[in-house]
Amino acid sequence: MHKQGLIHRDIKPENILIKDGNIIKICDFGWCVQSDGMQQRNTFCGTLEYMAPEMIQNKNHNHTLDIWSLGILLYELVHGRAPFTGVHPREISDKIMRGQIRFKPGLSNEYKDLVNKILVYETSERLPLIKVFDHPWVKNFEKKYNLSKQPTKKEKKKHKDKDKAPEDKKDPEKQIKLANDIQVKKASTDVVLTGLLSDESKPVKKREEQEEDQQDIIKELEDYVNDKKKTGKYLDDISDFEAVPKIKERMSRRKDKPKEEPEKQNIDVYDYCDKMMEDLSHLDKQLENRMSTNRDNTSQRFSN
Repeated sequence: MHKQGLIHRDIKPENILIKDGNIIKICDFGWCVQSDGMQQRNTFCGTLEYMAPEMIQNKNHNHTLDIWSLGILLYELVHGRAPFTGVHPREISDKIMRGQIRFKPGLSNEYKDLVNKILVYETSERLPLIKVFDHPWVKNFEKKYNLSKQPTKKEKKKHKDKDKAPEDKKDPEKQIKLANDIQVKKASTDVVLTGLLSDESKPVKKREEQEEDQQDIIKELEDYVNDKKKTGKYLDDISDFEAVPKIKERMSRRKDKPKEEPEKQNIDVYDYCDKMMEDLSHLDKQLENRMSTNRDNTSQRFSN
């Protein structure tokens, strides 16, 4: 927070959150202010029991204000109360200015030393945060409860790069093998893609040509059948079908082509059409005979 040029100015237990993994988060930035370097601020704010002497005297202050609040918090976590308490605000302010700290019996000298070095009247003499983490009491506390400071993103990246570098230097053969494997996989992928393109693109083109070809043939057959239906004549022989110039030319082209499965399907279409026209011719003859019989019967009734 201080590296970002921010001063919280209201650090107390109510503004400390602990999430999974014992990760501490600070909240309530209502009194937070931005201050670059040793820039001084002069707004009177905070909670009385955690205020530093310079805040009570309404003097200019900087980020060392939060270090004082951290010392008060450290004392309260061990004793269950703040070091400077009283019935009236004036009484609390006087105790803060005197700076007399009373410790309960049985505490280690290292703990007392850390608190006394943080709760110092002169702001320039207070123990910096970087030295707080290096203090013997903090080190022993971390070792006793198996705690460690969470690394920052830059530190994680630095350790990650540091771990990778020796491995690359120790196993250059592994790198060469990995590069060769990548080239082999790339080459095999190119071969597979080439095969897929050669096997799939051509049939698609053939299918398109076959559909167009089949549509043309059906169109010609429809035109031919419609033309014959107008004249009342149907084909009885495939030779008459071949006499049509356009369709004859189409059939001759198809006969010259190599025999493939799609071509056989088109020949079946011709056979089907031929059969259909034979049936139509037969039905037409039956219809003419029936109509002729009806006419004869009708003429007989009228004559009678």
